[in-house]
Amino acid sequence: MRIEKVADAIQRLETMTKNINTLAIFSANETMNEIQTEHLKYLLIPALLADFTMKNQRHDRVHVLEAAQIYFRDYIQRLNDYQYCDVNLKIHKDEDESETKSVADSTNQIDLLLRQARARESKIQRYRQMKQLESELEQLKQLIVDQKQSGDEDVERKFYLKLIHRWLNQSIDELTAIEVELPMVKMRAAMLKMSGDKLTKRPSSSSKPLTPIILTKDRIQKQVYGAGYPSIATYSVDEFVQQKINEGSLQLTDKKIYSNSLYDWANDPEKKKMEEESEEKRKERLIEQDDDRELARLRKWDDWKDGKS
Repeated sequence: MRIEKVADAIQRLETMTKNINTLAIFSANETMNEIQTEHLKYLLIPALLADFTMKNQRHDRVHVLEAAQIYFRDYIQRLNDYQYCDVNLKIHKDEDESETKSVADSTNQIDLLLRQARARESKIQRYRQMKQLESELEQLKQLIVDQKQSGDEDVERKFYLKLIHRWLNQSIDELTAIEVELPMVKMRAAMLKMSGDKLTKRPSSSSKPLTPIILTKDRIQKQVYGAGYPSIATYSVDEFVQQKINEGSLQLTDKKIYSNSLYDWANDPEKKKMEEESEEKRKERLIEQDDDRELARLRKWDDWKDGKS
């Protein structure tokens, strides 16, 4: 809802701007003192447009900041033209560039520090003025309400002039903040674009989704389990190993290792028994040969097996 209200306010202010230009309410030759009291409020339109634009979430941040920057500068420039103030917009325009560039010598460093100190002091003064202006505006607003029937033009004029001054201070602060934020937002957008381009150029790898499987001891069990879970892939161990070899994810370089697998031992207990007997005979030969090193290794192996059992 808030987004729609902001967009509606921007549209209304843009329409008012077109109508004011069509009616030629303001003249480039007049000063602030010559502008009619009833027309003073229309001078606030660029500042209000900038303020609502900063709240606009329908566009990317770079677009929002650039549009608001134009409106704030236009508002300040209009007040300069009507001799209401004398704000050097060139300082604000070049401020960001001068601060982001590397300073080569100490003279520029000192100049930069002095300008930053002056900017901080000006900001503090504007803050104090803002607090005072807001207090005075509340008082004047109440006077206007109380004297509505009498229609005191002086009070109304004073109110609008202070309101214009209040928005002048806010515009300067907002403009300074934009000039700090805008380069960072542009840099971030450029980095995101670069990373996005790299992602689009990267070849897409279509990996197969992981699917559950059931491993069975033999083909008979495969038929039993497969009948109960038709949606789950069911393999015998031999089929599963062979599939992995075909896919290249499993390589068996030594067939002897595969022949001594736990699966083969489980299927052929006699084979395991024969291998254990062969190992015992080898131990006996080593004892007869008095091979201390090999015997020590075998004892450690036996101790480890005993500890695991």
